[in-house]
Formats: sequence, C-alpha cells, structure tokens
Amino acid sequence: MIRKSNGSIIYKNIWLYRLVMNILYKGKYQTRFTEVAKLIPPDARSVNEFCFGDILLAEFCKKNKMEWKGYDRSKYFVKRALRHGYNAFIGDAQYLEKISTSDVSVMIGSLYHFHFGLEKMLKKMLILSPTVILSEPVINLSSQKSIIASIAHFLTNAGNGNESFRFTENSLLSFLEKYQHEIGYTFEVVSVKRDMLILINRKN
Repeated sequence: MIRKSNGSIIYKNIWLYRLVMNILYKGKYQTRFTEVAKLIPPDARSVNEFCFGDILLAEFCKKNKMEWKGYDRSKYFVKRALRHGYNAFIGDAQYLEKISTSDVSVMIGSLYHFHFGLEKMLKKMLILSPTVILSEPVINLSSQKSIIASIAHFLTNAGNGNESFRFTENSLLSFLEKYQHEIGYTFEVVSVKRDMLILINRKN
C-alpha cells in the first residue's frame, strides 16, 4: 500500500530540488553523496538506495561497476532515473515487499520520514544487506523558527504532510543504541556535520 500525497513541488523537479538542497547545505549538497560513496566497500557489487531522489549515487555505482537499484515514492524521480537507464522502482520503502538483497543499503536524508516505524525500517534494510549506510540531518534548518526555516519546512514535504519530526544528534544516537542488540548490529558514527554519517554492520 502506497500512501497518496502530492508532496512539495521540489519532489517533481530535479532543478528545484537541487536548488533547495544546495541552499540547505550551503552549496555542499553533493558532498553528502561523496561521503556516502567513500563508505561503500570496494568489493561491493550491488547497492540498494531508499528514497534516492537524485541519481548521484547511481552514477557513482555505474562508474564503479556496481548494480544500483533505487526506491522512491516520487513518480518524477523514478521516471527520471529510468530515463537515465537506472533500475528504479516506485513505492513507499516501508511497504514495498519485492526488494532484492544487496551488499549495501543506503538512505540519505530520509530516515526521519519513518519515525513511526524506525525499528521496522532499519531491520528491513539489515535483512536485505549486511551493511547499511545512513546520512541523516541532525542540524535542521526546517525545524528552526524563521521565515527561511518555514519555507524549508514547507518545501521539504515528501508526501506525508509538513512533518515536524527531525532527528538531533542525541535522539539518533539513542535510537541506534536502543535497537543494536535487539536487531543485531554494530554501528560507527563516521562524522557529524549537518548530517550524521553512520556505518552499520549486521551481526552474523
């Protein structure tokens, strides 16, 4: 079941999407993808990217002869990825069932969308892949009080309405620590800037 929602206009136009993201990341939007790519093991042959939006990581995988599959609820982003020759599928990641296993699962800037089912979503990614890479904002302009923040909050509605939930560094760490033994994984915080970059490995 895919929840229906129009979402913000930036999820229907890649140039607006990149413009807003570059504003939010002070011109360093592409750095998020570069830092994630560095964590993908060199022997990895397949990557699942959830809520992919842009195809920057897909381009990296293609150059490095890795199979990339992307999942997103935006019809526009999926159609665009398909036009560029990438394997992309439409759907809400928490409800999709037919997802291939991969060496690595990635989610960039979207974990907060699943705050009502975080444990389920993380467990799902770890079942699909022995390695999970998360890059999640912990310093959020859209959660602050200003005119620019209000605009950012409105524009970053991915289809669930204008969500107020956002992670902080402490709340994201608390979540990861809470479920690491129950689900069975170890994790490393690689860096904390605007995003917290996290490497998670499933325990065998």
